[in-house]
Amino acid sequence: MNKKQSILLVIVVCILTILVFLFANLNEKRSIGGDRDEYGCLGTAGYSWSNGIGACIREWELDENQREAARIAVNFIGSDKLTVSEVLLMECHGCFLIKLVNPEYVIYQVTLSDWKVDVD
Repeated sequence: MNKKQSILLVIVVCILTILVFLFANLNEKRSIGGDRDEYGCLGTAGYSWSNGIGACIREWELDENQREAARIAVNFIGSDKLTVSEVLLMECHGCFLIKLVNPEYVIYQVTLSDWKVDVD
């Protein structure tokens, strides 16, 4: 094999390696925001699992009363892999509007009145 043939062989191998790499990356399925952990929490959005609540939360967003309201709402829904997206304080004692989302982006709203689920 002469020098020209050796150079040509190296070029061909390099091109084939690049093509294989590009083809493998094109076939890899990537979903934006699909970086959920084993509990279904989106860590890149700031959510982490809370054993006390039984759902994904943003620790810094909830005070003690909001955490308790979220725990009651999650227990009422009875589903796993929920994310507490919002806990709004209403005007009466123990009254909250809790918004929960599952991994399929189904939204649940639970209303508490005096720390009890309002089923109306």
